[in-house]
Amino acid sequence: QNFTIVVLPDTQFYSESYPEIFDSQTKWIVENKDKLNIKMVLHLGDLINNDNLIQQWINANKSMSILDKKIPWTVLPGNHDFKENDSTNYENYFGYLRFEGYGWYKGHYPNWSNLNNYALLNINDMKLGFLNLKYMPYYPNLSALEWARDVVNENSDYTFIIITHAYIGFATGGLGRDPKIWDNF
Repeated sequence: QNFTIVVLPDTQFYSESYPEIFDSQTKWIVENKDKLNIKMVLHLGDLINNDNLIQQWINANKSMSILDKKIPWTVLPGNHDFKENDSTNYENYFGYLRFEGYGWYKGHYPNWSNLNNYALLNINDMKLGFLNLKYMPYYPNLSALEWARDVVNENSDYTFIIITHAYIGFATGGLGRDPKIWDNF
């Protein structure tokens, strides 16, 4: 049976200036859940545009909350979702505690943060894993990549989809791949 995985990339301008569009996107997903057999929503990061403007976090939270208890969804931080190594607002609105009650949400790294996280679903007798890795150029560090390897190895009966905000292009200083993720994971 066919199924759908919805991808939401870079909603930062909706959170900043057009929250009604972001709401419309997530409402559309819920309204079409059965028609399109939607099984998972993956947000690719850049939930907001300016990390220090709390109204944008409120808008993003409101829009993504439309999916709560209706469709499994995952999120990871993009470059707009934190400043340097400060992910306080991201953690306040999209931290691991938000997801711990859902059976599909399986874990996070580091232990205090949802910067890297994963979910497992059984869809039509397919075992799918969704592994979210923190944005470059603040690459997932080697310990995060070791955690990711362990997650995949411990769930070797699952086929994993690896999600990150950027993997090739400008963040690597050219059009090449991210050597850290490629070489160490």
